[in-house]
Amino acid sequence: MDISVNHSPSKDGALWPKGSWPGSVRLATTPSNGVSRCGLPPAERPWPQRAAEADLRVLLIEDNGGDADLVAEYLEDSHLEIDLSFTPRLSDALLLLEEASFDCVLLDLGLPDVRGTETVRRFRRQAPDVPLVVLTGVEDAAIASMCVRLGAQEFLEKDLLGPRALAQAIELARLRVIEARVRRELVQADRLRSMGLLAAGIAHEVNNPLTVVQMNLEALAAWVHNDDDDDPTTEVSLASSIDESLDAATRMSAIVGRLNAFARQDDQPRTLVDLERVVRDARRLTEHRWRRRCRFRSMVGPTPPVLGRPSELTQVLVNLFLNATQALEGGEGGTIQVSTRVTDEWVELRVEDDGPGMTPRVLRRIFDPFFTTKGPDQGTGLGLALCRDIVEGHGGTLDARSIPGSGSTFRVGLPIAVVDECPPPPETVAEAPGRRRILVADDEPHLLRVMARLLGREHEVTTALGGEAAVTELATGRHFDIVICDLVMPKTGGGEVYEWVCEHRPELESRFVLMSGGAAHSILATLPDVRRLGKPFDRAELHTLIAKVTGEALDEEPPSQ
Repeated sequence: MDISVNHSPSKDGALWPKGSWPGSVRLATTPSNGVSRCGLPPAERPWPQRAAEADLRVLLIEDNGGDADLVAEYLEDSHLEIDLSFTPRLSDALLLLEEASFDCVLLDLGLPDVRGTETVRRFRRQAPDVPLVVLTGVEDAAIASMCVRLGAQEFLEKDLLGPRALAQAIELARLRVIEARVRRELVQADRLRSMGLLAAGIAHEVNNPLTVVQMNLEALAAWVHNDDDDDPTTEVSLASSIDESLDAATRMSAIVGRLNAFARQDDQPRTLVDLERVVRDARRLTEHRWRRRCRFRSMVGPTPPVLGRPSELTQVLVNLFLNATQALEGGEGGTIQVSTRVTDEWVELRVEDDGPGMTPRVLRRIFDPFFTTKGPDQGTGLGLALCRDIVEGHGGTLDARSIPGSGSTFRVGLPIAVVDECPPPPETVAEAPGRRRILVADDEPHLLRVMARLLGREHEVTTALGGEAAVTELATGRHFDIVICDLVMPKTGGGEVYEWVCEHRPELESRFVLMSGGAAHSILATLPDVRRLGKPFDRAELHTLIAKVTGEALDEEPPSQ
């Protein structure tokens, strides 16, 4: 087979043995079999350069010329078609990864600029999805385990390297990355399917408070247009109508917030999770499915926090609640019970039903992918398989017990998170400064008018209908203390406005706030450092945000006059 070798530029040729990998970028003399293992000087060599016949692009991060030669020889003798590139430093490799894509990276743990497992940690921080094989000359099971936990797909000792082992490691690393991506897509697909099952009930839950708001607004409109109303009770009724409408709006906000959190595709780090809240959210999301069919008994109390992603754990319980509800269909009522139990290091969640139970044959296969006892229009057979995958991904366990005629019990076990005994000090919010200049951009005219009315008494508010209007306003050079911009807008969205600000008005970068209704998580993921304001929000939340942002900016510029 053929190998095409590219050498990345190195600032210090002395990292490699003299005459082997210095500034001439020559690994060795060109072999007689025609395999090119040398390159042009950096000034003359286009990079990256892919061989037309190569199937895989591999980056080797290795500062030892002899080891690099050996890896290249092993790959040459393997069955893979490889386009191989070298670099001796992790910092150089990270720069190369910004410019080109690789099918796999081979990473040595002893590099000049970083050593040990910190090498994997830094690599994964910038390249979370690139298949990674760690190479090391040290035989240490603890280091191998840590590297895998930090995100390496494979771990190989250099003494055990060979053409077959190296090729297998590269292929396995790539397959594991593909498997992880497919798993995430299946989890999201199952979550969206659950949302479809819950949609009718959620619409009902929203319609109730929405009716309250609509009727109260109609009553307010009638009062405003009736100048002859001298009824002394009218003022009291109007105050009640306003309070009821605010309460109903809060309920709708909570419903949408739970739905939004459940639908979100998780790409954020895990956090401390309150399981009592997870149970409560899953119960509310599924309530319309079981409310008229069976009883729901909750025996859940406060538990120590676990480390995880709330929406994934909510998805597990939503699936278990829906399965229990379906098990009770066709019977005369029934009971679903959820309870918790705490041991020394674990929290156990139990979901029980007193339905018909499962036969031993069904029980043995209940977690197999695509196994289902339901009709083709009622289930895919992926729900419980994904639930177990999610729980095991959290370091936990999920099992089931059932006796025909006596119901079923599903047990979720999760490790208790290790947290600091001293919690971090509460975040302080700066006091509201004086009158400020605020730019609000949105493509919804009604929202702009409401925010102008809400903020106009205390601040000087400029509104922009859309992203292009916001950029036009900012391009005048006019001073603003804070910019509040909607994320999703036609033509020019909030992300593009923020990029324009970073380039042309950098003094506003730290005072830029993105508003979002929660439907553009992929865009927000690319802007992790931008402040956010989730819709819907209330007056207090808005004023707190303005006080915090402008309070932090007091030392940067004087207040607006």
